[in-house]
Amino acid sequence: MKTLRYALILALLVNALGCASMSRTQKGAAVGTASGAAVGAIVGHAAGNTLLGAIIGGAVGGTAGAYIGHYMDRRKKCSET
Repeated sequence: MKTLRYALILALLVNALGCASMSRTQKGAAVGTASGAAVGAIVGHAAGNTLLGAIIGGAVGGTAGAYIGHYMDRRKKCSET
């Protein structure tokens, strides 16, 4: 539970600090990686391998976050034209 709390704090800090110049793709990847790693660590701990769970969760979360952020960037670009 402590790991999840740290990941949420990290995600909020990334979102609040210095993200004005980041695209939605980059923000999505950062937040997805942090939250995916936290959830993966919790699941991995229950399965007996916290590190592997965090690595897999971070990779899946980062990929999903980047994909969603990229979709949002494209949608915003289309609405501006």
